[in-house]
Formats: sequence, structure tokens, C-alpha cells
Amino acid sequence: MSEEEGTDCLEVLTALLDEAEQKIILTKDKTINLLGKTGAGKSTLLCFLAGLQPKLYSDENEDLILDFIQEGNSIINIGHSSTSCTTLPNFKIIDSNIFWDCPGFCDNTSVTREIANLYCTKKIFDSAQSYKIVLAIDYNSITVSRGKDLAETFKQLVEMFPDQERLFNSLSIIITKCSNIRYSNTTFVNNIAKIANENNEFLISRPLIKMLSGAPNKVAIFRRPIDIDEINDNLRNEIQSCIGNSKYENMQVQNSLSDKAKLVIDRLIKSYEKHIEDLMNKFAESLIEKFRSETDMVKLKEGKRFLDDFTSLIDNQNQDIKLFQSGLIQISGYFTGSDALFDMIRSLAFRIDFYNNYRTRGSPPINLLSWIYPMCTAKAEITNCINFQNEVEARRQAEKYNIENQAKIEELTMVIGNMNSNREEMKEMMEFILGNNKSRDEASQKLMAEMMESNRRMIEVITRGNQGSPEKKGCLMF
Repeated sequence: MSEEEGTDCLEVLTALLDEAEQKIILTKDKTINLLGKTGAGKSTLLCFLAGLQPKLYSDENEDLILDFIQEGNSIINIGHSSTSCTTLPNFKIIDSNIFWDCPGFCDNTSVTREIANLYCTKKIFDSAQSYKIVLAIDYNSITVSRGKDLAETFKQLVEMFPDQERLFNSLSIIITKCSNIRYSNTTFVNNIAKIANENNEFLISRPLIKMLSGAPNKVAIFRRPIDIDEINDNLRNEIQSCIGNSKYENMQVQNSLSDKAKLVIDRLIKSYEKHIEDLMNKFAESLIEKFRSETDMVKLKEGKRFLDDFTSLIDNQNQDIKLFQSGLIQISGYFTGSDALFDMIRSLAFRIDFYNNYRTRGSPPINLLSWIYPMCTAKAEITNCINFQNEVEARRQAEKYNIENQAKIEELTMVIGNMNSNREEMKEMMEFILGNNKSRDEASQKLMAEMMESNRRMIEVITRGNQGSPEKKGCLMF
């Protein structure tokens, strides 16, 4: 990868991760997370479980397409090919449960997608109190190439969650796009047990499959509809019942990256480190203004104590990123005016800590000292300018500084205020989305019966108009 290509890749990746940062609403609640290969029908399944109004139509090849009527800001893009439309995770609140539609397995169409998928998926799982896993499996992948695609799906699943017993507890499986009306959950568990014993590509996942062979209640069939009436509450209840047979678990998520992606990770971390240094320099500048303009001696001494504690990290030569983040949280308790700046720094530090385990071998260690150094420089200047031993003199110095630097202080206050304002607007927007997602879904469900009846009558008219002509059948594409 050339220097120019690497720079372009970083810009695209950074923009994608920034968007993900805004879209992924971290929660300490329980979640239900949809996994599966690209094109397995996860987004379709989520729309169906959310109670959105379904619609059937034929494409140019006369294949039946299942889609949903969606309105508002939280529209879920549904792909009707093997190309993923889920570039970032989608979420829905359904019956007070948070559902996440995670990026597809094996969706490594680009290095940026590979890295972003890792970040989004792991962040969703790591932030939840506990979770269930719903695995979507395309019916057509079960027997193709003696189950090779299916083996790859299970391999990736157990590599992500090595504790197969707890994985089994949390797991439910939805077979999508099933055209065989006789196919059942019992058929699936029997077939997969047989295929796994005969095919060594299932070797790593055999313990999980053995447990599944005795639990057909953990499998539901999402059949290929040929009539809109088949997309009904009975099917939805059957799938929800299947999901209800699993338990909430909290497991360590493990992922791997390609060598090419690891090289990009090295560059990404270097870019993040430089960004943190710039932000810490900006904060150090505001820190000096904060101290030199402080006329409340109690607050002044309290701030000095927080600053001493934070800069002691460099004295201990400690390279623990989590300790750095913890120190930021403590110091932000005093410097409350810089909330947005602290959030940006913590977010970058989180990403560095997150990706640090995926770097190439021999990569230089994180230079945590360069992040803290601007604070040490600021501390030296503050100590030199302020007489902490004489409160009367310190107050006089602050009053004089405020008079001489009023314009500078006001400008800095305005910049930080704008940052905090943007932060609050983003928080309010996320809370609005969360609050209205559920009510919007409930309103859609009230209209569903009437809309489905209207759709059914229209199809009857079309069907009567086509009587006498040969029936054309195609495959349903999610």
C-alpha cells in the first residue's frame, strides 16, 4: 500500500469510525445481537421482528423480493444480493428489547470495512450488560459444497466466542429463505450433526453442534413467502419464542484481522496518538487560563491537587492507557468546562487501547508520556506564575490577569462552550432517537393490520388478472 493510498484509507476509515461512534449508542442493558454472513437476511429479520409493514414484488428476473415499508430517520437498508448494505450496525427497540443488526461475517470487501466491522461488533458486545446471539443462516448455504459455507459461519462464530457452552446458552438460530415447506428445526439439527461428523471443516465447532443436535427449540424457520399473508404474527411469535429459549450471557469477544488490516491499524494508531497530543496541548492551554484566572482559592488548591495527581503518571513511567483514561475522568471533575474536549480524548484513547491488541508484531509501544507531557509543561508554567503559598497574592494575580486578558479568556470560553454545546446536542439527538424508536414502532404496528389487508386485496386482484397464464416462480431474495 502506497503512502497516498494509506492516507486515503485512513481518512475513509476515520470518517467511518466517527460515524459509528455517533450511531452506536452504548448501553449497559441487555441486548439481542443478530449475527450471520453477509446476505443471510439479518436486516430483513430485524425489520420483520420490529413489525414493519412487509411488501412483496418481483425484480427484473421475476424473483420475489421481500422488503418493508419504512419511514423516519431509522431506516434499515436491506440488500438483495450477496453485497452487504449494513455498513454500520442498525438497532431497533422491540418490546423493550434492544436488537442490534451487526455487520456480516466474512464481509472483508475492503480493509476499512474489515477494521470498522471489528470495532462496531466488539463495541456492541463489550458495552452490553449481557446479550443473546441470534444467528441468521441462509437455507441455501446448508448443503452447498457439502456445507462449506455453513462450516465457515460456525467457525467464525466459535472463534469469536470460544466458550462454546456459554455460546450455546446464548444462541438461537433462524434459517432464512427456506423454500422447502417440509423443512423443520428438527431436520436442521439432525442434518448439521450429520454434516459436521462427515466434514472436518466443522472440527472446531463440533462441541457446539453436538449441543445443538439436542435442542431443536433453539431453531426457527423463516420460510420464503409466496404470499404476503405468510408474513404474519404467527411466524413472528414462532421466531420470538425461539429467541426466548436462549439465555443472556456475557462472554469475552475475540476477533482476528488480516495482515494488511494490521498495517493500517499501525497507521491509524499513530494518527490517533498525534490527535491526542494536539488535543492535550489545547487542553493544557485552557488549563493555564483556568488557573491564572481563578479567584476562588479553595478551587485553585483543589485544581492543583488534581493536576499533581494526573502529572504523577509521568513520574511513575506508567504506560497503562486505562489509567490515563481514569486520570482524565478524575481531573474532569474539576475542569467541568472542558467536557467535550475530555470526551474526544477519551474516545481516541479508547480506540487506541482497543486496536492495540491487533497491531503488527514489532510495532513501537504507545507513547503515553507524549500525551501527558503538555500537562507537565502547563503545570510548570502555572507553578511559576501563581503564588500558591500566599492566598492574598494569588488572588491579586488572578484579578490582574483577568483584566489584562479578558478578550483572550472570553474567546477561549466561547470555543469550549461551542464544543460542549455540540456535545449536548448530540446527546439529546441520541436520547430522542431512543425515546421515539419504540413509539414509532408501536404506531406502525397499529396500522399494520389495515395495510396488510389492503395489500392482500391488491394481490388477489392481480392474481385473478393473471389466471390462465403459466405460473412463474422465482427465488426470494432478502
